[in-house]
Amino acid sequence: MVYLRDGRIFVQASDRTDLRTAGFWIAAPPVVSLDASVSAATTGQAVLDALARSRVDVSVPDLGADLEAPLRNAAGVRSRCALMTGTRACSVHREEDRIRIDPLRNGGSSGDERGFSALPDSETLEAAATADVIGRAVLIALEKATLG
Repeated sequence: MVYLRDGRIFVQASDRTDLRTAGFWIAAPPVVSLDASVSAATTGQAVLDALARSRVDVSVPDLGADLEAPLRNAAGVRSRCALMTGTRACSVHREEDRIRIDPLRNGGSSGDERGFSALPDSETLEAAATADVIGRAVLIALEKATLG
């Protein structure tokens, strides 16, 4: 996941829990924080590094585990509501020989539309794309991302 908030870009990997027990994706530390003015290549490299850190078949976290705490801490906020306010986001997925980047709609922290949801305008790149190409696509997706 890549977030844009208050002039900062936050990049966070995700891990997938064991398919035999749950099979869902969870946020995984660390969160990389970059100034939004960094080059596309720097952003793209942070995304590639996060994809490389992503693991599969991890244990299901304990009930009540605060998986958003590292992101909130990096963003300097204390609540999910504050985190969602003014934040744009996109998801980045590596699928075999492709990288898919989806701009997301920010539905806020409460109500039926809460959370981030995919918008229809995704970008697909070759998995061998350079950090610069990936970074440019991520920045475009963040521009397309919407706020509730």
